[in-house]
Amino acid sequence: MKLSRSLAVGLAAAGAFAAAPLSAQTVFNNFNFPGPVLPGGVVSQCLQCNQLNSLGQVITGTQGGTISSFSFILSSWALKSDYPTVGTATDFTLPITLDIYNVGAGNSIGSLLYSMTQNVVVPYRPAVYGFNGIASQVTFNPVGFSVGAQFAYTLAFSTGGYGPAPTGYLLPNPANSLNFGVGYHNAPLLGTVDALAYDGSGNSGLQSYPVNSDGPLGDDGYTMYTKVDMATVTPEPASLVLLGTGLLGIGGVISRRRKTRSV
Repeated sequence: MKLSRSLAVGLAAAGAFAAAPLSAQTVFNNFNFPGPVLPGGVVSQCLQCNQLNSLGQVITGTQGGTISSFSFILSSWALKSDYPTVGTATDFTLPITLDIYNVGAGNSIGSLLYSMTQNVVVPYRPAVYGFNGIASQVTFNPVGFSVGAQFAYTLAFSTGGYGPAPTGYLLPNPANSLNFGVGYHNAPLLGTVDALAYDGSGNSGLQSYPVNSDGPLGDDGYTMYTKVDMATVTPEPASLVLLGTGLLGIGGVISRRRKTRSV
């Protein structure tokens, strides 16, 4: 069977559109720093000192989709001199787990959707430094994490007494001095934060509480620094023109066939 030129162009254009490159669209952004550059230190909250197994948030982005990147901020208070046998002269490595959850009524934490663990290189705080902790950005690149506009997440790592697999206090563990970066009373640049998600040592499961009320940390109105990108198809302008031309051609072919049949 032979295809008309218009029909062939239309099919080719449709294929070009389907094969258009993926690009990342930011749907939630709470990297509301004073400037575009990550500062040397940020306000932070720890798992070990607050007796938490994990910490996260209920967030609402601008749209749902497939997460292409998930970024957050760490603040490392650990000095190399306190952990001479762990890591290198400048950093240490530990696994951090990102869990994604459904959200129920009243910002209740629902079922676990996805989980991934990534080994993260964390810097030691220099002995002479202008902040209590040294800030660093971490980015996860999930595969197949499809979510709605609203979802909950938690981040977790193991300290001496808390986390997925507590190491005990006899082993030197710089994660005891590792915190998550947070901002106080800062509205996200994009999206909203609806609640804090946490797993405390005395709790039976993951819980949440409103951002502007006292919770297990005793602090009002703070949110974790987080940035979420979704994978979206971005066709090139030439592909769009080609697709439009091809669709017109397909329409013409169908119209001519109908006229032929009616004669």
